[in-house]
Amino acid sequence: MSERINLLQGLRYPTPEEFRKLGVALADSWEQIRFEEIGDRHEEDFFDMFRNIELGNLYREFNGRVFNTEVAYKLVVFFYNRGIPDEPWFQSPGKDGRSTDYFPRFTEDVHFVNHFWFYHYADSFYSQFQGIVDFLYHVIKVKYDFDVKKNIGLQRVISFKLEEVEPELEKVLQDYRKKNSL
Repeated sequence: MSERINLLQGLRYPTPEEFRKLGVALADSWEQIRFEEIGDRHEEDFFDMFRNIELGNLYREFNGRVFNTEVAYKLVVFFYNRGIPDEPWFQSPGKDGRSTDYFPRFTEDVHFVNHFWFYHYADSFYSQFQGIVDFLYHVIKVKYDFDVKKNIGLQRVISFKLEEVEPELEKVLQDYRKKNSL
């Protein structure tokens, strides 16, 4: 296709009902990631009260980030399910004397639109998910009042300190790091 593709032409987002169905399979997983609200606690210690206020705000922000990540995931699935005929992703020799045709099975503009938005939301999903992990370490730092400076290796330092006070939580984070290391 030599014409320019209008990425908004044929763009359709899921209806509320479709959107709800996209998340049914992982609904429990998303809920397990979220923090429960702290609520109004009356602490005897003045500094504990302020730390709880800060933690409450961090929990709400974390839960908002989880929600945004969940939305990105659902949109990845939605555009994938709409169809992206990207196998094979190239053909050589191409038709009409071209040396190579990329995405030779893309025959309609909607294929290009689905492909573009799928990768857009996939990139968004992975970035946001990593942001959740990074933010989780910040929450741990505040919750346990770790005196750690923002620097390269922050997660490692927090993990080392966390092992002393919450070894089970550190084990979960360690397992995640092992499974997701490059």
